[in-house]
Amino acid sequence: MKKLITAVLAASLVMGALTACADENSSSKSETRNAASRAAQPAAKQGCEDADFFEFYYTGSAEDFLGKTIDEINSATGDKFTEANASEYDLEYGCAYDLGEVESISDGRIALGGKYPVELVLSFGDDGKLNKILYKINEGAGDSKAVSDALIKSLEDNAPEGYTGEYEPRALGKNSAWFAKDVDGYVFTVKHMDVDDSGYPVYFSAETYKDKYGL
Repeated sequence: MKKLITAVLAASLVMGALTACADENSSSKSETRNAASRAAQPAAKQGCEDADFFEFYYTGSAEDFLGKTIDEINSATGDKFTEANASEYDLEYGCAYDLGEVESISDGRIALGGKYPVELVLSFGDDGKLNKILYKINEGAGDSKAVSDALIKSLEDNAPEGYTGEYEPRALGKNSAWFAKDVDGYVFTVKHMDVDDSGYPVYFSAETYKDKYGL
């Protein structure tokens, strides 16, 4: 009888060990699968580092980047906008920089109200000097009107003294606006391209009045 009890106990111990081993293997496999699943999820896209292009217009301090050469811009920003950092680099047609998915532009100064893929385009004139700063806010999870509302509010609150907004002008269309003062000043523009009824990309730009109208 004692031998029978001993045999039963031994069998129970063996089964318990096998069960524990199976549970451990199952748990290990589950953790491995979960780790692989997490690794497969796309991370927020990172891109070129932005600079505070609107500090001068919003605060009156810092440097006005318009009218500077690409070398002067890089000298002022620590070489953020070199050819190596560009997605397109053409001093005649414009240099494009992928900023990745961001919640703000102009180095955090201007909030977008959500996270969006953004491209910065720096355009230069025949003299090699910057004549337009353009942010292209591409389609994200939010509605394009919410983006333009945030950008327009930023201009309403921060544009230089004397600048007034014209809302939904015929040249720009729905949910767009531009802010200007006089021929010696600047034009700040919020525009929807709306090529597929999505409202994206939303363009946000700064240029001199004279450059915009070829004066």
